[in-house]
Amino acid sequence: MKSTTPRRRALRVGAALAFALFGAALPLVSAMDGRPPTERARATVSTAAVAGRRAVTLGDDDVAVDALLSRMTVRQKAAQLIMPWVPGGLEPGTRASQRANHWVATLGVGGIIIGKGDRHAMTRAIRGLQSRSRVPLLVASDLEWGAGMRLLGATLLPVAMAVAATGDTSLAYAHGRVTAAEARASGLHMTLAPVLDVNTNPRNPIINTRSFGEDAREVARFGAAVVRGLQDGGLLAVGKHFPGHGDTEQDSHVELPTINVPRARLDSVELVPFRAAIRAGISGIMVGHIAVPALGAARTPASLSRAVATTVLRDRLRFDGLVFTDALNMAGVTQDRDVSEIAVRAVHAGADILLQPTDPEVAIDAIARAVARGAIAGARLDTSVRRILRAKARAGLIGHRRLPAPAVSDSSLPSPGELADSIAARSITLLRDRSNLLPARTSRPVLSLTYASGVSVPGGASETFDAMLRAAGLQVRRLTLSARTATAVTDSLIRAWGDTSVVPLVILSSYGQPAPSRGSLDLPDAVTAAAERIAHSAPLVHVAFGGPSITLSLPSASTTMVAWTGIPAAQRAAAGVIVGARAATGRLPVSLRPD
Repeated sequence: MKSTTPRRRALRVGAALAFALFGAALPLVSAMDGRPPTERARATVSTAAVAGRRAVTLGDDDVAVDALLSRMTVRQKAAQLIMPWVPGGLEPGTRASQRANHWVATLGVGGIIIGKGDRHAMTRAIRGLQSRSRVPLLVASDLEWGAGMRLLGATLLPVAMAVAATGDTSLAYAHGRVTAAEARASGLHMTLAPVLDVNTNPRNPIINTRSFGEDAREVARFGAAVVRGLQDGGLLAVGKHFPGHGDTEQDSHVELPTINVPRARLDSVELVPFRAAIRAGISGIMVGHIAVPALGAARTPASLSRAVATTVLRDRLRFDGLVFTDALNMAGVTQDRDVSEIAVRAVHAGADILLQPTDPEVAIDAIARAVARGAIAGARLDTSVRRILRAKARAGLIGHRRLPAPAVSDSSLPSPGELADSIAARSITLLRDRSNLLPARTSRPVLSLTYASGVSVPGGASETFDAMLRAAGLQVRRLTLSARTATAVTDSLIRAWGDTSVVPLVILSSYGQPAPSRGSLDLPDAVTAAAERIAHSAPLVHVAFGGPSITLSLPSASTTMVAWTGIPAAQRAAAGVIVGARAATGRLPVSLRPD
């Protein structure tokens, strides 16, 4: 008989204890009962003490992880790789709720990604799903511009390009910390952010203001700062979209974009922010549905390419965290491929988590069958599941890792609302004021024109903006423009101005944010033509509540300002500059180049 070392005996005791505790008490551990992770950890320690065991052995996360892993069947392991989308407004008894319960309780998926919904209802839904899960769920959401992006009632923060426009990485760090605090308080463990794409193509329809800009080093600086803020606040960060989605005019939600640049350029531009995020300790990286010929993925999405996800990301960049696919319901990956093929190819490429497969059960079955026939090695599957369970341990869901209790208030940080206002105020960028129209004079009436077709603006397009102008003493009349009405509205205005000696200051507020399948962010031709006619008849101020490239379509505007986003904080900040309450101190993180 071979002798055993004290270390081996300790590990065996720990494993046995983990079996007992996780087998008997797992429903208690996995049911997000509202207590912070520290309290749940203490409860597990107390259970170990009552059992008369040495809690120090269970405190080793790797022991707890390996114990859980060893108890799983191949199909249960395959299910851990699956993260389906669940609507944020999940209500008991609905079809969506029944479907989510099936995924969690019957299929045993490893996590869920939450859509937009009321944060209190979302917290209740998460607790209910956690209580039905045999292994605690990793709960993620897209929180690129603060927790309020998905948790209605939480804080909406400015977009990444607005943060970069301030030039201050301490605000990027605070952006991450505040997002983490509000997300953790609602039961989330992970955000699919920040966007680490270098937006070298100003006409990019899907990245655009979601990026920190066109300078790789600046994107790296700001991206790493957000990563540190998020993870210092206890929220796992997932950077995207590897190896870079910035230099394209195609949207991977509707087609497969191609990044057709040499490898040397990828090394010096696209990969720079991802290297910085890895050095900052980022927990996960999402691989995009992008063709990258220079990396051996000429016709295959990077998300399904072993040359990209393993050879470059794992081997060359030495990343050992979680590798995510982008959402597997996007046309950039689903064209000519079924769910089973996509799932198996993603795992073979090197993915640990398969995001939003169109049919989670089919994906699980396909992976399990691939392991059974040897197309995927059992050890390869174990490697991914181990990474996932370790991430759950870091999130306070497994083992004894003690995270600080999530708190929305932190004396070292501004309040969420103050931070939103501070970033927005410092991001406002004045491109020109040729006729010295600013600050607006109270003696002159103001016509506020708003274009926001197809854009959902939190709080309403120009509602806060116009209210702030009126509060400053300006006489504001408001009209809405659309491609259909622009010509008629303009004809009417110009006729009216011809009959009066008082021509108003016209402020055109345009709203545009990148969104899946939306296409071009440019103004429609009819709106552009109308605005140009107005600019020749009245003093025109153009405020872009979106990316700056839209300003190129209105060269006749005397004054042009970029506010980056339409959230209420940005509307307040832009109005403050219009009335002279503050200066515009922002800088452009991208170049403006006329076509």
